[in-house]
Amino acid sequence: MRADGADPVRWLRSGYCQPNGACVEVARVEGPGTPSAAIRDGTLPEAEPYLRLGPAAWRSLLTKLKSGEP
Repeated sequence: MRADGADPVRWLRSGYCQPNGACVEVARVEGPGTPSAAIRDGTLPEAEPYLRLGPAAWRSLLTKLKSGEP
């Protein structure tokens, strides 16, 4: 988040959000070098830190989640 309070990335909420607000949010983060994915707790959007994954780690996470691996 920038010093002026504006969030420089567009966060997307999971389609599996719970009625109590429990949710995961992801965003594409541009920066020097390779773009990355950021993941945060949707119930605490102003909290830091959040996870930031490079392309290979993001693909690996998605593959494991889709396969049901622990």
